Amino acid sequence: MIKLTDKEKEIVKKLDDSLFTAEYLEEWINRKDRVDVNAPAALQAVGAQGYYRAVRRIAEYGFFGEMEALLKHIEKLGTRYLEGEISDE
Repeated sequence: MIKLTDKEKEIVKKLDDSLFTAEYLEEWINRKDRVDVNAPAALQAVGAQGYYRAVRRIAEYGFFGEMEALLKHIEKLGTRYLEGEISDE
């Protein structure tokens, strides 16, 4: 059975999707429904598995840390631009 790590749960929380919560993912990524037997459940499971794969990659490559640093840098540049320290020329 696959369980989300604390880091993966934190990422899911930051992504703040109303459907894909940590609890939802843990339930659906472990399902083995087949399309020919229970198509709606199989499609739900596939969607959850895809979302979870993306969360795992974010956890592995540290996307949020890099994104937060980039946003801080952009904010700093914007402030410097507004204060006239830099121009767009």
